[in-house]
Amino acid sequence: MDFVSQVRKNLEGKLRIEDGNCGTTHKVLKEISLLGGRAVTWEKPDGVRSSILDDRGNVVGQGEGITWPPAILFALVEGGFFPRDIESELTKSLQCILDLEKVADIYGYGRVVTPVSAA
Repeated sequence: MDFVSQVRKNLEGKLRIEDGNCGTTHKVLKEISLLGGRAVTWEKPDGVRSSILDDRGNVVGQGEGITWPPAILFALVEGGFFPRDIESELTKSLQCILDLEKVADIYGYGRVVTPVSAA
């Protein structure tokens, strides 16, 4: 069984969309860590890039965002770590992150949260 499949199997019945993006993400990250994988993020001039690595150091998901939480969540979604119903809900919620990126183009990197919150 590959790494992503093992994570998904171990989390069957444990993920709930009611836990929100943060709670859901942390449950998956915990399981990834327990199985020897890891999430890495690094700053770029226009935001953050994240990769999810399996227990052998292979990249199994990648994502980008304005800050590290959405970048990791994008990487987890791209890597296929969530059941379809939860993935669908998370993808809808990530639309606001894409809107943040549009605002960042106007206000500049690092100045996006205040204008979006005000709106």
